Amino acid sequence: MLRLTIARSYQGLPKSGKVRHLRLPMELVPLLRDWREHCPPSAEGLVLPWGQGARKLASREAMLGLPTLLRRVGIRSLTHPWHALRHTFASHFIMAGGNILTLQKILGHSDVKVTLVYAHLAPDFLGDEMDRVRY
Repeated sequence: MLRLTIARSYQGLPKSGKVRHLRLPMELVPLLRDWREHCPPSAEGLVLPWGQGARKLASREAMLGLPTLLRRVGIRSLTHPWHALRHTFASHFIMAGGNILTLQKILGHSDVKVTLVYAHLAPDFLGDEMDRVRY
């Protein structure tokens, strides 16, 4: 099992103010190992180092070709592309039958109301749950 530690956001604490440890899908292990060989080094051992001073995660270097990829597949330019990937993950998690409370924990939301924005992506959820009862 592979875990990713979210200890900070840029140089501050995560929005929740708490360090989180996320289990990563095993499919990511070879991808992350390969990335580590090509990753710009950082003293902190960051997975996605954002650089020093004015260089931010949205810098051209830090985007790792994402804007070009989006343009090639016909997706409009995104203001916060890395954050959009978080929303994409959450959406696909729910559409694949994931539990909204589990997603809350994965995303680190302190209130499930924030996570409920994804609930509409599981329209068959109640029907499927009602079939659990056998008479």
